[in-house]
Amino acid sequence: MAVKQSIIPTRKGVHKTDQWDLSKLYSDSEAWMTDISQLEKMISNAGSYCGTLHKSAQNLLAGLNFLTRTRMLIEKLSYYAFLLFSGNTGTSENQERQSLMAQTESRSQAALSFFEPELLKISKKTFSAFIAELPELSNFQIMFNKLLRIQAHTL
Repeated sequence: MAVKQSIIPTRKGVHKTDQWDLSKLYSDSEAWMTDISQLEKMISNAGSYCGTLHKSAQNLLAGLNFLTRTRMLIEKLSYYAFLLFSGNTGTSENQERQSLMAQTESRSQAALSFFEPELLKISKKTFSAFIAELPELSNFQIMFNKLLRIQAHTL
């Protein structure tokens, strides 16, 4: 009795319907590179928010919006790089993209590292006053409440 052997197709032989559709994230590698460049610019501008968050409701809102946009872009870029790499670890392009993303994400974390300590310096009373002044800040209430829980335990 002969044993039926199945042949595992190469990556190029896998039908499109059996592959991830990443076009919702980026249409191509050039679009991804455009956003990497945008993230690099954002990283270089992060320092402009340092030391300003507690000074006014406007500064806090601008800083939190910047932080949110930056984190969302990092997530989008990371998913694209990770999924392409996971789909085919053998191509140098996917390896380079994954490596570039890891380096860029590391620089991003360093550039944004001042946010949490500065937010922890804002009292609940001040945050409430800022929300009264700028109701858009209430969008960040859950994040701020989570930070307040660790405030007493943070140096």
